[in-house]
Amino acid sequence: MLNIKKQIHLVQTQKWNEFKKEYGTRIEKFEDIFFLVKKIPLTNKYMGYCPKLNFEKQSINFKNLKKYCIQENISFVRFDVPNILSESKEGKKWKNKLKGICTKSPRNTFTKKNIYLNLEPEIEEILKNMHPKKRYNIRYAEKKGVNIKISQEKEGLDNFWKVHEYTSKNQGFLSHSKKYFEVMQKNLKNEMFFIQAYINTKLAVVWMLIIDNTNDTIYYPYGGSFGKYNKFYPSDLVGFEAIKLGKDHNLKLFDMWGAEEGKGFTDFKLKYGGDLVEYIPSYDFVVDSIYYNIFNFGYGLFWKIQELRKKLIKIKR
Repeated sequence: MLNIKKQIHLVQTQKWNEFKKEYGTRIEKFEDIFFLVKKIPLTNKYMGYCPKLNFEKQSINFKNLKKYCIQENISFVRFDVPNILSESKEGKKWKNKLKGICTKSPRNTFTKKNIYLNLEPEIEEILKNMHPKKRYNIRYAEKKGVNIKISQEKEGLDNFWKVHEYTSKNQGFLSHSKKYFEVMQKNLKNEMFFIQAYINTKLAVVWMLIIDNTNDTIYYPYGGSFGKYNKFYPSDLVGFEAIKLGKDHNLKLFDMWGAEEGKGFTDFKLKYGGDLVEYIPSYDFVVDSIYYNIFNFGYGLFWKIQELRKKLIKIKR
């Protein structure tokens, strides 16, 4: 399987950050890293957010970074879930090194765990390595006539948005605006695919997939489904089509974007036969501890409110 210690994650690529800039996000390129900059509410200070940095591949001088942050009025930079596996030799090295430079983040945005599926074996071998229930569900969906359509056009994005918006509201998780995805598609037109599943003519599931030929990887960042069609297992078939799409583009790795043990979506992904991996923790490079603590207090309160909102949505169901 592809060695991820050599990999620069999609969100640290030039193309991804050009899309973020066009959307209106302030993006800073410092040495080999990209990070977004946001104002800390009710202050004149800023915070930096640097997701999925691979310290092995993207060099950074922390003394220079401190000077840069002071110059730009940035109180801290959060290295959110660096793209280095926790139990690897590199993971142990960087956990030890970052202890002396940074503070452990109080929370992550990306999940600390993920699932990788090796795409190098033949498709028959990948199927063989799946959980028996997953193979059954795929065959059942095919037998029941679940139709698959793969698109890179606006129609695919429109269908994705219908399903994704419904899912985010129904499950109570935060997502982006439709404009965000429209700007993403504009900038990643050749790399973005929408796999759609239909029951007869009724849209049931849509996944967004992004291929990264530089890193031989296909990513599954966003998706959604109309739950009333779950008995036909359309999501299982869409996942299988995503695997085939990756193989059709000669990619080596399927990055499923995130996992949380005990959650249903994690069990769903694991049944494709992938490996559950864990990254090193998130770390904060703190320049101004007063405004760093102010941010963490407000951010912590924001997420407590979000958790309460999710519970209320579940009660209403």
